Amino acid sequence: MSKRIHIHIGTHKTGTTILQQSLLDNKENLRPQGFYYPDSGVFLYGHHYLAFQKSGLNTIGHPVDNNVWEKLRDELHRVSEEDVILSSEEFSSIQGRDQIYSLGRELKGYSVEVYVYLRRQDEYLQSVYNQQTKDWASPQCLDSQSFIDAHLANNVFLNYTSWLKLWAEVFGKDKVHVFSYDDACLAKEGVVGHFSHELGLEQLVSPVHPNVNQSVSAKALELIRLSKVMKFPDGKREQLFNLALRAFPNFDGGAFSSSQREKIIDQYRAVNDGLCAEYGISFREVDVELCRCGSPLELSDMMIILDECLMKS
Repeated sequence: MSKRIHIHIGTHKTGTTILQQSLLDNKENLRPQGFYYPDSGVFLYGHHYLAFQKSGLNTIGHPVDNNVWEKLRDELHRVSEEDVILSSEEFSSIQGRDQIYSLGRELKGYSVEVYVYLRRQDEYLQSVYNQQTKDWASPQCLDSQSFIDAHLANNVFLNYTSWLKLWAEVFGKDKVHVFSYDDACLAKEGVVGHFSHELGLEQLVSPVHPNVNQSVSAKALELIRLSKVMKFPDGKREQLFNLALRAFPNFDGGAFSSSQREKIIDQYRAVNDGLCAEYGISFREVDVELCRCGSPLELSDMMIILDECLMKS
């Protein structure tokens, strides 16, 4: 009997890190259940090197072993477990036809099931905006509208049906399992619990110290963005951000307004209708109250930051 490969391809911003942490932490608990989480191709928690070898998009800067897929097959040959789990959100960055077919050839002889979680496009973009803007090492310093315009003009990834079609071509449409991230979050233990249920696993123990991308207040986010625009040194950016988090600790709404969200959703409405028709998933409607935009920075906010600085000095 050939081994079954369960390949979780992300996407980004859908709880991938905590799922990978859980799989890695439970590696030995998986084996009595007949599941194996390989070592080959792992960076941090997920099989990112396997994805990088196909996509050519090495976002971590570490050299990628061109023989990493061969090493994976050798590792799988040495273990008795019949079910194998691979996980990397970077797999969903492989969108070229030749690249996905090449990945399919690497898994020839195995039975493959593909799992993917998708997020409504406006929520995905806001999460990316939050992460990239608050990271003082990231060059992202566009305001929210410029950021949205740039992504809407050139972001093939958000057209989910276009690249899912290629995965279905390679592995078969019935082998591609598509889920709404919002629906998965309703499960016990969220995405971790949902994925465990889909594979028939005992509940994975969630990490004690999960690596989670926390949302911050719109005011704190805008302060770190402005520090980048003004080209503050990294150390001062970090100091200012820490001050801003103390001054404005409570999440006060996202950086995107309801009208900005509606614009994004309108652009991908036909795509999402296609998702519903093909895979039976749908995204919730925009809730104006839940999706309120954080209040803008005012002079009084700057005085609060100044007070924090004086208290610290």
